[in-house]
Amino acid sequence: MDIGPEHPLGKATIGYLERTRQQVAEIAESAGLADPHEFAWSIHILIKGAIVAAAEGDTQAAQRAKRMARVLMNAHRQ
Repeated sequence: MDIGPEHPLGKATIGYLERTRQQVAEIAESAGLADPHEFAWSIHILIKGAIVAAAEGDTQAAQRAKRMARVLMNAHRQ
């Protein structure tokens, strides 16, 4: 079964991920970060990577991601 962007499950997943990025962008904007949508994409990639790493058994994935998130946040400060 191919669950791509045209499949109902694919559409639902893409919509959920877009809403998540929008929420992050809104938080980034309220925090005064530059280019909140770019930040949202970057941090979302980091979050998804940390989830995959944790699923692979990396018990420190969240802590590593937290350190990297600080770097991203500092890079997006105005």
